Amino acid sequence: MSKKIIIFLFVIICANSWLQSTIIEIKQDGSGDFETIQTGIDTSANNDTILVFPGIYYENIDYLEKSITVASTYIISEEDSLISQTIIDGNQVTHCVEMRNCENSAVIGFTIRNGWAIVDYADDDVGGGVYVRNSNVQISRCIIKDNRAYRGGGLLVRDSEVFLSGNKILYNYATGGGGGIQTSNPTNGLIFDEECLNDIYCNYACQGSDLYLAGQDAVDIIVDTFTVAVPDNFYIVRVQQTPLSIQYGKIEPVNSDLYVSPEGEDTNSGLSAEEPLKTIAWAQTIIKSDSLNPHIIHLAEGIFSPSLNEQKFPMNVKNYVTIEGENKYTTILDAENQTPLIKHSATELNKNVTLKKFTFRNGKSFFFGASFFSLGSSYYKVFLEDIIVKDCDSNDIVSNEVFRSFDGSYTFKNVDILNTSSLRAMGIIPVFWENPSLHIDIYMENCRFVHNYPAGQPGEWGNGGAITISGHSSGEGEYNAVFNNVEIRDNYTNLVVGGYGSISGLWITDYFNATIINSSIGDNITHESSGGTVSISSNSNADFYNTILYNNWGRELSIGENCNVTMTNSLVQTGEGEIVLYDETSILEWLTPNLDTDPLWLNDGDYPFALNELSPCIDAGTPDTTGLSLPAYDLAGNPRIYGETIDIGAYEWHGMDVNEELIINNERIGLKNFPNPFGTKSNKAGTTISFSLKESGQAVVEIFNIKGQKVKTLMDAYTSPGKFNLNWSGKDETDQKVSSGTYFYRLTIDGEERAYEKMLLLR
Repeated sequence: MSKKIIIFLFVIICANSWLQSTIIEIKQDGSGDFETIQTGIDTSANNDTILVFPGIYYENIDYLEKSITVASTYIISEEDSLISQTIIDGNQVTHCVEMRNCENSAVIGFTIRNGWAIVDYADDDVGGGVYVRNSNVQISRCIIKDNRAYRGGGLLVRDSEVFLSGNKILYNYATGGGGGIQTSNPTNGLIFDEECLNDIYCNYACQGSDLYLAGQDAVDIIVDTFTVAVPDNFYIVRVQQTPLSIQYGKIEPVNSDLYVSPEGEDTNSGLSAEEPLKTIAWAQTIIKSDSLNPHIIHLAEGIFSPSLNEQKFPMNVKNYVTIEGENKYTTILDAENQTPLIKHSATELNKNVTLKKFTFRNGKSFFFGASFFSLGSSYYKVFLEDIIVKDCDSNDIVSNEVFRSFDGSYTFKNVDILNTSSLRAMGIIPVFWENPSLHIDIYMENCRFVHNYPAGQPGEWGNGGAITISGHSSGEGEYNAVFNNVEIRDNYTNLVVGGYGSISGLWITDYFNATIINSSIGDNITHESSGGTVSISSNSNADFYNTILYNNWGRELSIGENCNVTMTNSLVQTGEGEIVLYDETSILEWLTPNLDTDPLWLNDGDYPFALNELSPCIDAGTPDTTGLSLPAYDLAGNPRIYGETIDIGAYEWHGMDVNEELIINNERIGLKNFPNPFGTKSNKAGTTISFSLKESGQAVVEIFNIKGQKVKTLMDAYTSPGKFNLNWSGKDETDQKVSSGTYFYRLTIDGEERAYEKMLLLR
């Protein structure tokens, strides 16, 4: 601190004395006026100074609307050590310091730590370190660190003016925004000292990790040290592009892929799987965002959670950085029923989000959010592949989907949303009203929506169900969606929405153009008499190809005003008569051949909507699939077309049904492999195939790919009775690695097939 400032502070104290003000001394040894800071504040009057001697004060102090100065003995000595020795520790109870309705107040010379302003995401769950509201204050020479809040982990400024001088704001965390500082005034209200500079670095939040300036006025951001020398919108969110002056960056961004493991340490380099980081948040903080050289944060197998390894959710969004797990079954991100995975509502342009190969579970929504993935009003490009979302709870009454977004392009491949609850239609929901001139493209391939249901009781706002997509009622903008090989099963809804009843499966409304290809929609439930499973409403159009709607409670399909729907080579229970047209402007083109019979699903196992060998849907699909952009494989991993013509529904019958005799033999022989699924990247040994034989003979064990082509012979030898264990490392006969996918292994004895099983390889 400069001599001028020291003298200035002495003048303030002296001036206060002249005005019959009081200096109240706080000493923990009992030799001062009081032993706690709050007691001193309680007895103080305007213009008093609370002088705090060194010690750790486990308190949550409230200025009680007084114009006072609370300071350490740093104001009478220039020793920096006094700042670290004089500590206000919030003990994870609430704000460390609250300054509400204060004029000309100050806090000087403290370490402010362990504030915890996050309970139920209420209005005052903000400002973990310092919360300033309706005030004019000074914060000088403080270290504000290791605090947590919904917004403003270190400092929240609301409808106030705050002068910042010589502070260090670091390692704070906010689940909603502004890890270091957030403002929520119309004018921002921050003044940075141009001589005694502040440091702001290594904070984290789902948006604006270091700074989130929500006000409309420009702020001159002048600091000595920031997290990086040239920050992008990962570090700072600004409604207005305010001037920025940074002397030094705390870290140099890493221009490389990074590796993260639950067993890692954030002191590691993260440059290899052998030296991984521990937290995703730190990897995001230090990795470089580069449109010309995109990077990947590789997540190892294991569980990433707040309690197990200090993970910070929701995650921030960093452009051109992919988050990719080992595989979707063994890399698990667990929010422990606290937060969603991503919540980002900042108004910025062109955000790119790519997530691959992991499970996200136990997410929970909070105010204006979703339990898995919530994006704001920017234009986003979102790509999700090989993702499982399950056991999430969206119970916020304002906006409570599992996935919620606005304008943008969305691609989902092999994404499962399972066993989630919501108060309003859940799934892929671009909902917006303030800006109708938007462009939305949704492409969904090999995705499943299974057992999603309402969080509330009947009569509450919201209705559960699977997918809702909506354009704008004005008709402005362009809205397109393709659902290719999608399963919508066992979803439940309980409340009327609009004039078409509650929709348990798929609701397409407000000028959306949708194509539904080879999808299976069944066993969904609505208890509302006017509700149904699929609704096309409000000037929307939909074309159905090779799709099954069967065994749903409620209407299979309803069509609203000014909507055009075509049904081609599909199966609808009870046929055309089950489809309801609500308006004379509604048009249904029922093209032949469509079916109205039982699809004969297996109704068992991992894929209950797979077809049995007698299904009428086999080879009953569209003969000409040109333009349908079919995926290579169906939801079970089988070739999408087997035989001369594609089947109806999301599963292709591939002629590999296991007969009863083979099942009996398999049970007797015990042919199996472990682990299954397996990943050769993390498990160098691959998988072990085991079986037992009670007879001698020429035993052959072979591995085949999904196309029936032999990949590897593991065993071909004359054997005696016994137990056998064979290892497969995921390589073919030429010792080359095979690709990820489904593989079959078969045991034959003396040329007679005895058993076969299926396994999944994930790289």
